[in-house]
Amino acid sequence: MTLKEIIEKLWELAENEPNINTIIKSNDIYELNQRQDIKYGAFCITQHVHQEFPEAENPYRQYTLYLYYVDRLQSDKSNNLQIQSHGIEVLSDILRKFEEVSQATFSTTIQYTPF
Repeated sequence: MTLKEIIEKLWELAENEPNINTIIKSNDIYELNQRQDIKYGAFCITQHVHQEFPEAENPYRQYTLYLYYVDRLQSDKSNNLQIQSHGIEVLSDILRKFEEVSQATFSTTIQYTPF
C-alpha cells in the first residue's frame, strides 16, 4: 500500500468509529486548538520518518505514523483515566480493523502514550 492509501484507509475506519466525531486531515494535531467546530472525540494522524529497505530479502517500506484520539476532560479532570482507557480501545480497534482489510502489517510494537 502507498502512504496515501494507508492514511485514507485509516481515515475511513476512523469515520466508522461511533466515538469519533471529528477527523483532522491536515497532519497537524494543533489544528484542534485553532478550530471552533471540533466535536470530540477527535482523530488525527501525523507523519514522521519513513524508511525504505530496498536491500532486504523482501524489499519494503516502513511508515511511521502517530494516531491521536483526543477528548475533553471535565473541569476537575475526574474523567482523565476513563478518556485514556477509552482512547486506547478506540485506536486499538482502528488498527485491528486496518490489519484485517489491508495487506499491511505492523513491523514494530504499537505504543500508546496517554497524556
